[in-house]
Amino acid sequence: MTNTFYFEDGMDNLFDGHGERVYDPMEGVLTEITDPNIVLETITSRKSYLANKPAEKNIVVKGAKETKTLDDKSAKSAVYNTYTDKQREDFIDKMIENPEEKGNITKFSKELLINPRTAEKWWKTYKKTREVPYKE
Repeated sequence: MTNTFYFEDGMDNLFDGHGERVYDPMEGVLTEITDPNIVLETITSRKSYLANKPAEKNIVVKGAKETKTLDDKSAKSAVYNTYTDKQREDFIDKMIENPEEKGNITKFSKELLINPRTAEKWWKTYKKTREVPYKE
């Protein structure tokens, strides 16, 4: 019985105990392009990549006066509204004063310029605690 040991060099090359390559990761890979319609370009460094990279597209954020590029971190970050205690109280008061009907949360939140999902959270909190959900 003979044992054969194989060694890997960390670059997907496999060698036997005699140092001969037994597996070539490039085997069967097209290495020559004979079709003149196919153009290959090799980018060898970050500098050449950035030189060949197309210009960034400008996007306009609705309601903003300045133009932001796609790679601007502030364009990707979420925008949070800060609501006053008066807005919270007014919303809860309107919900209490009117009979509970489907669509009231959306209707009153839009009247008071509040995100409907936020208003829904406030109303659920109020129904549990019977207190206006003030800022912490």
